[in-house]
Amino acid sequence: MRTPIVVLLLALSVAVNGCYRTTYVNLYPVGHHPAPDARGPTKASGWQSFWIFGWFPTEMDIDSRGICGDGNIQEIRTRRTFLQGLVAALASYYINIYSPWEGKTVCGPGTT
Repeated sequence: MRTPIVVLLLALSVAVNGCYRTTYVNLYPVGHHPAPDARGPTKASGWQSFWIFGWFPTEMDIDSRGICGDGNIQEIRTRRTFLQGLVAALASYYINIYSPWEGKTVCGPGTT
């Protein structure tokens, strides 16, 4: 009798800890429209960490200008993978101690 309950709880925890992503596009200055399929390099920021209900730090910055140069940013992507959601769920058993996510910057054409 305990096995179906454990399986149900595991399935529920997997469903609740789904992945999510946010993508910001069209970040070019006014009047600058490169070819839509032209892309430069993609650089990942690695895991970014928020602590104690996201209070510390209150914001995280991805230095996209430092990566791509001024005005050459095509996309900024933030996401939480399944592994990061699982880590956050395990670290948040009683209180939300740790919550990781990652960011990526996609540079425009001509960026090395």
